[in-house]
Amino acid sequence: MAQPLFLQNIIACIWDFDKTLSPGYMQAPIFELYWIDSKKFWKEVEQLPNYYKKDGLDLISTDTLYLNHILTYTRQGTFKGLNNGILRKLGAKIELYEGLPDFFDKIKHFVTTNPEYVQHEIQAERLPFIGQAPMRNFRRSITCKKQKRVQSFGEANYNEGSQTSMWIKNAVETQKSHQRKEKENV
Repeated sequence: MAQPLFLQNIIACIWDFDKTLSPGYMQAPIFELYWIDSKKFWKEVEQLPNYYKKDGLDLISTDTLYLNHILTYTRQGTFKGLNNGILRKLGAKIELYEGLPDFFDKIKHFVTTNPEYVQHEIQAERLPFIGQAPMRNFRRSITCKKQKRVQSFGEANYNEGSQTSMWIKNAVETQKSHQRKEKENV
């Protein structure tokens, strides 16, 4: 059998932060420090695509526009002196959900001490996509599951034995199994 062009040995994941790992928004400490009205800031961000379209820029990543707007505020002096040191201090003020950050350490330990990961050179540096859907929108979550757009959902509780913790570990194990089979079939 011909060897696949790309052998995968990393389980990748993108974590949505706001309302997934934290009950709040990560920008809140910045807004508090500089006395910024968050509703005004986000309204400005929502209007940016139309602003850019006037200049002929149609391919704008709306997911990261707020970062550019933070840079604009910094350049204009609204976020005077904002730097990595201040961001680290403000980041320490962000509230995290139950079980974090210990959960990440446990996953790392699980992967680095599991002989099958080491034997098959499978690196679970990251995990499957973890995002949020507010429970007030529970009906939409059920619809997404029926449409196979999500595999599972649970509380934002990452403590050992929680549904979310067990699902993530199972997802890592499932990916590990797929990757091991791929390598064995080469």
